[in-house]
Amino acid sequence: MTLVGLFMQSFIVVVNVFCWMNKGSLKPSDQIITSLEITKILYHAVSLLEVLSKCYFEEFYKEYFILIIFTVQTLSLSTTCLSASLSIFFCFKISNFQNVLFLRLKAIISQRVTYLIIASVLITIGISLTCFFLTFNVFSRNSTTDFSLEFTKSLETLNSCDMLWNIFPSHIYFLSSVLLIISLSFHMWRMKHCGNVISSMDTYHRIIKFTAISFLICALQMTVNLTEQHGFRMFGLLGMILIWNMFPVLHSMSLIYINTNLRNQLFKIVHCGPSFMS
Repeated sequence: MTLVGLFMQSFIVVVNVFCWMNKGSLKPSDQIITSLEITKILYHAVSLLEVLSKCYFEEFYKEYFILIIFTVQTLSLSTTCLSASLSIFFCFKISNFQNVLFLRLKAIISQRVTYLIIASVLITIGISLTCFFLTFNVFSRNSTTDFSLEFTKSLETLNSCDMLWNIFPSHIYFLSSVLLIISLSFHMWRMKHCGNVISSMDTYHRIIKFTAISFLICALQMTVNLTEQHGFRMFGLLGMILIWNMFPVLHSMSLIYINTNLRNQLFKIVHCGPSFMS
């Protein structure tokens, strides 16, 4: 699953990089998507390192397991924050509210999407550093020669931090997703009511499906994160890593589904092979 994810996310990044090289710029939404997919690539790479170190380099894993877990959790949080940023961007871009504050925010986000990406990174760093220092302090106070006991105590602290790690960004994601679906539905209703039904309706339907599926994936991932102790008992570490790696893969699949350029390039790969970029 990790290798599948690495292939799909690398494909999305490469397509967007080629578009940037050919056109000299990327659409704001593609900038967020590229940042999101790069984060997923790092997430899968660290997850692969975790599996290899657990299976073949146990001493390395015992020495650096807190750093590995922290890195995985940070990258997972980053994907959630960037996914929320994508929903926020679409929400501001499509919504037609006339509130002065909303219009100012819409202008800022539409023209300076880099700020949205930076804000996501800063939120991720702030939350992750807080959780890391809490875990590190517990680990330092309870340092023992028994690795399993150290791991258990540190994992209990990480589970407590999961509320901070998951609930806050997920609520932002939920709010932006709901607002986006409502805005799109209202916009489509107005177009139908005015008799202005155009071919882009299919695009709106795809965005609504993508938003709903993306939030469902986020909700399932948050549920798994908050119940990971039961998951470890049922599936073990390797099984949980496999489950965790499914969520970024499913999200990347939905991104390819919604993005016309990515879909077309994928069809070219299937039908024409490596010459799809020519």
